[in-house]
Amino acid sequence: MKIKRICLILVSVYYLFAFHSFAADETHFPKPNLQPSWCKYAGKLIFDNNVPAVDDEDEVGVFVKDNNGNDICIGSCVIGKTYPGYFYVSVYGDDPKTTDIKEGAYEQENLLFKVWDRNKCKEYTVFNISSNSFSGMELPSVPPIYVETRQFAELNLYVSTDDDDNILPGDINKNCRLDIKDIIEILTNLSN
Repeated sequence: MKIKRICLILVSVYYLFAFHSFAADETHFPKPNLQPSWCKYAGKLIFDNNVPAVDDEDEVGVFVKDNNGNDICIGSCVIGKTYPGYFYVSVYGDDPKTTDIKEGAYEQENLLFKVWDRNKCKEYTVFNISSNSFSGMELPSVPPIYVETRQFAELNLYVSTDDDDNILPGDINKNCRLDIKDIIEILTNLSN
């Protein structure tokens, strides 16, 4: 039985070094491809019952459709990284030099905002958006659109969550991802 447990631990350690990312700034939304054209949005993220987003945990992602109709991330940020209590996201436009690939937003294209709720380990699409004027930045349109080299604020995102706990299956330590600790715990439970 000891040999079986040692083998399971060795396989788990191999998995850790072969496939696991050690990035300290691991985020839910992918990093967008940086492009020469951009715009910026800033604002607040509010969950049900006026519960604010949690700094350094919750995230905002901005998406458009690619040429195949799939969502592509053209901007993402972690709440509070730039300003406490706010998101501040760079949104990237499409590179006009690559006509066969769409890497970013077209001018005046509608933007889709998504939110990662770290507490529930769940992604939400934002449908309820409002805007307020903010000194030094332009008033954003609702729905938000891409306009090159502009800075928009305050874009407020309201997310209606449901009551399910929707925790990732197999996430033993409840950190919203399957990692080596979960694998070791699962394998240890299977070997008993």
